[in-house]
Amino acid sequence: MRLILVCTMFLLTALVYGTDSGDPYLSPSSIDFDETYKRLYIATGATGKVLICDIISMQVSDEIELPGSANGISHASGYIYVASGGYNGNLYKIDAASLEILDSIQVGHTPVSPIFSEGYIYVCNRFSNTISVIDPEDLSLIKEIPVIREPHSIVANRGKLYVANHLPAGSADNNYAAAAVSVINQAEMNVESNILLPSGSTALKDICLSPDGKFAYVTHLLSRYLMPTTQLNRGWIITNAVSVIDTEKNSLLNTVLLDDIYQGAANPWGITVSQNGEFLLLTHSGTHEISVIKLDELHKKLEEVSVGKEISFSKKPEDVKHDLGFLSTCRTRVKLNGIGPRELVETGGKIYIGEYYSGSLGIVNISDLTDVQSIQLGIPHEPTTQRRGEMHYHDASLCYQNWLSCASCHPDARNDALNWDLGNDGYGTLRQTKSHLYSHITPPSTITGIRPGAFHSVRAGFESIEFTKADEEISSEIDTFLMSLQPELSPYLVDARLSPAAEAGMEVFRRAKCINCHKGPAFTDMRQYHVGNGYTAQEKFDTPTLVEIWRTAPYLHDGRADDHSSIFREYNNGDIHGETSSLSEEEMKELSEYVLSISSLAPYLKRPFDEIHHPGGFLADTIILRDYIIDEDSKNLNFKAVSNRTDVVITSVSDGLLIIQEQGKGSAIITITAEDGLGGFIDIPLVIHIDDAANNYKRSGK
Repeated sequence: MRLILVCTMFLLTALVYGTDSGDPYLSPSSIDFDETYKRLYIATGATGKVLICDIISMQVSDEIELPGSANGISHASGYIYVASGGYNGNLYKIDAASLEILDSIQVGHTPVSPIFSEGYIYVCNRFSNTISVIDPEDLSLIKEIPVIREPHSIVANRGKLYVANHLPAGSADNNYAAAAVSVINQAEMNVESNILLPSGSTALKDICLSPDGKFAYVTHLLSRYLMPTTQLNRGWIITNAVSVIDTEKNSLLNTVLLDDIYQGAANPWGITVSQNGEFLLLTHSGTHEISVIKLDELHKKLEEVSVGKEISFSKKPEDVKHDLGFLSTCRTRVKLNGIGPRELVETGGKIYIGEYYSGSLGIVNISDLTDVQSIQLGIPHEPTTQRRGEMHYHDASLCYQNWLSCASCHPDARNDALNWDLGNDGYGTLRQTKSHLYSHITPPSTITGIRPGAFHSVRAGFESIEFTKADEEISSEIDTFLMSLQPELSPYLVDARLSPAAEAGMEVFRRAKCINCHKGPAFTDMRQYHVGNGYTAQEKFDTPTLVEIWRTAPYLHDGRADDHSSIFREYNNGDIHGETSSLSEEEMKELSEYVLSISSLAPYLKRPFDEIHHPGGFLADTIILRDYIIDEDSKNLNFKAVSNRTDVVITSVSDGLLIIQEQGKGSAIITITAEDGLGGFIDIPLVIHIDDAANNYKRSGK
């Protein structure tokens, strides 16, 4: 008798190879088969583990542990290739038989989605904005190919590579902002075209090919960002989509919505075509389900509407991207038992899905879509408050009709590069999405300072964007998650330190008086200023943190500045936004290089220095600077000290010890600078008086 497991059942038996080391959460994000289709290779995110799972016994037979996170995985010619780590990420080559790590090569920032094609390995370097081309024999780098922005997934087809760029590039203050698919000529190793998706397309997660290679399919959101956020019905704010690309013409064929009229299908992620070519399969990470689409019927509908036949509500091809009923006769939605599905693969009529937040492997039988299983990949761990907050942040089931999650507009809790008309400061005022990094320690939390802080914004977001009641326990757990966020190291750093140009730019930053407002540990004084580019003549804007600003383009309140330097070249009339008009071209580049390198909170003063009063003849004095200056996220502070009057005192610093040597009578100001090498710095004045009248020797700490 055949056992059918319906979707209300959840297999809780842990597979035998779960272990508890490092990050306890096995978070399957990338999966691939071996050449026999009998074993699954599963990359489990921050744990750095690759699990080997036998699909017949459904047992994890072995695991490989890497030094960094396991971001993406593929198998080719007897080898497993794993993209790993963040800044200065690596590609690992592993013998599939012995599971021995044979070799590795440093690639770019946060490598993902390795594939083998035409004799090379290709890797997406998400935050380097490049594709690495690597010789698989000796893992030597052949070339780095620049692409648009945050390459997230890649497929190869008849001498071409199709790269899904995660976010839009360019300014956002016009009526068209969208991410694109880059087309790379493999022989010439360069980008030959970029296929722009419909306006509002963001969060491109995965891309796959039809069996004949004539079409590519890419998952993404389709944001209706020009509409005021007054409702959610019928996808008013965000819809969820798959775009179909004609690979013979290298052009967009059409974009199809995955939502139903009264139920969203939030946050599509992984996508693949069944081995028999009958079904397009994709995951919805926000609603914890998959879609099974009859591929022939999908293309038949697209063909018919292209020749004028009315399909659903679509009378012409341009209507399809607005038609919530287009897939109604050829798509089935299947609810999973696990949480947060990401990549998926299929063989033998079974779909295998990495369920990220439940640490499980989902299994769906295509011939009986009620046959749904979910098997734990290791020892389950009770989620912490932080982990629960992260899960809520990505969970669209908390939203009215499941249209979106917090992560829909804030992928990775950062920005989606779009402007939105939220109405919190009046409708008709489109504002750029803000990153949530450090949002709880840099109030207010909106560009115009309407909301007093992130605590209020989290709760208001549920009510005014997700149109549901804010549950205090859930909101509090999201607070905890957001407060746990840490910045990624900037790709502008060199060997994880400021470049010489950025070091020079730090001085320009001081001289241009950027530091007057962008000061303190988070590079903001948390005040609002008129900077000359608002909707009204005197509109004021919150001073944003500069930490990780390299990641959050475009800039200014409405995203009009497509890169950092254009803030000052084009939108700083009268030097209202820093004294930059007199800067040379080189100085402007250095300033941008510095600001785009900032990757940490700045050091700050634990307790102030008192003025020092010395009688003449004291010769030398010392101060332990680490007793006064601390840094939350760096232990490698570099100290410098400069006296404005070397005829009074001269200074030197050795291993954090300030040495002050008398030269003569008078008063001097010693400027002490502490730098963390990641862009964070603080300048502190220390006043010293040397006078025979100073009978009482005084200094800070004595």
